[in-house]
Amino acid sequence: MGKRDKQENGIKKALRFSKSVIITMFVMLIAYVVTILVIFAITGNEPITLTENLFGFFSAEGGFLAVIKVAEGIAEKVCKRKDGKQSEAEIKEETDYEY
Repeated sequence: MGKRDKQENGIKKALRFSKSVIITMFVMLIAYVVTILVIFAITGNEPITLTENLFGFFSAEGGFLAVIKVAEGIAEKVCKRKDGKQSEAEIKEETDYEY
């Protein structure tokens, strides 16, 4: 197994890990919302500070995962370019977006 194969395996593992973290985040948020709705229906009170901080934490965590994903994409393109696997025209074609 070469260095390139190890890098690709590492990237794939990182992507699987980040996907599982995102899925876990959504499941936890849905469970929290359902629990808080039930508690609110019973007691009439909502823990506003806890709700704000929980959503703030998960927003930051999702943002950090997005930054990591973008950095991995850039690193992968740089590795391909260093290995000579991709020409400059192909790289430009991948990064040119029309809005």
